[in-house]
Amino acid sequence: MVTHLPVPAQRWLQHAITPGTQLRTTVELRQHGTIKLISWRPFTAMQVLAPLQGYIWAEKTSLFCLPVTGFDRLTDSTAEMRHSLFGHIPLVNESGPDLFRSAVGRLVSELVFVPAAALDPSVSWKPVDEQTVIAVVAHAGQTHDVQLTVNPSGALASVTLSRWAKIGKQPFQAHPFTAVFDEEGCFDGYTIPTKTTAGYGYNPDSNPTAAFITQTIDNAVFY
Repeated sequence: MVTHLPVPAQRWLQHAITPGTQLRTTVELRQHGTIKLISWRPFTAMQVLAPLQGYIWAEKTSLFCLPVTGFDRLTDSTAEMRHSLFGHIPLVNESGPDLFRSAVGRLVSELVFVPAAALDPSVSWKPVDEQTVIAVVAHAGQTHDVQLTVNPSGALASVTLSRWAKIGKQPFQAHPFTAVFDEEGCFDGYTIPTKTTAGYGYNPDSNPTAAFITQTIDNAVFY
């Protein structure tokens, strides 16, 4: 299934999927990490992710020592973000076409957490060099070039793509988005990144302050 793919894609998928593993394209991820909300705040989250369909990410964190809960969600045709204090006082209440476009960018970048989804015939590939390959992923009329950097071992080093986003007081527009992976783990026959740092324009060497989230995957169940 991978012999026709560019070499970095072959190396990643042969590393990521243990031979004989049932090909499953949905995962439930339990996570913890930190997120930048004015300042860095710890969070815990559970996410159900199907990279060619949608996701829901439910989180718990705090702001000024007050509990914040909520979710980000994407389905085939809608996206929304709902986060509130005490479960009642809205902090984030967003939807609409711009948010949907941004959410699709997140969805396709998270293909890396469900390696079997990358084998779907709808995903096409462009070679770049011995360490870099582009996965062309389509969703709801949008097509994204998702650039994967693959270490010689087959482990993923990073993902980069152009993602629609609103940063600060600027209007929505395309920004380079990068996620860098530092650790990995094996769950249900799949080896996936478990420690991620991400942000718009993020580079751990030249622009480390652009990160807005760090995330560790504590458990993954594929189905």
